[in-house]
Amino acid sequence: MLISASMTKEIMLTVANKPGMLNTIVAFLANRGINIEGVVGLGMKDKNTAITLMVVDDTRRAMDALKDGNIGYAAERDAIMLEIRNRPGALLSITKILAQIGINIDHIYATKSSVDAPARVILSTNDNERTYVALKRAVSVDEG
Repeated sequence: MLISASMTKEIMLTVANKPGMLNTIVAFLANRGINIEGVVGLGMKDKNTAITLMVVDDTRRAMDALKDGNIGYAAERDAIMLEIRNRPGALLSITKILAQIGINIDHIYATKSSVDAPARVILSTNDNERTYVALKRAVSVDEG
């Protein structure tokens, strides 16, 4: 059920938690021709800070733009991007592999478009390199 696995870069943006902040971020990137491929936003316990995690089509340009635009604090991190079949149990096939080899998922988010299109999953673990190798191996088994 796993179609592909690839290493990617993820942007972690720490910003003020206030109305319109996500709109500001999205507009800022869109106006510079940067496409957001996956995003999740989380308000922190202090209620004043939010974290936005995103994968974009041009991480370097996005990082430079965010730093120049002074929109919060931006950091680049490693992540893994998966494409999985849009079917019941597809995510289970991923979590089962990771549980069996003792990998802890630090965070995960996903996108989906239609029943026929694959879902995209972005995750980061306590060992991204080992996770990537295990999931790449699973892609090879699914293809074979």
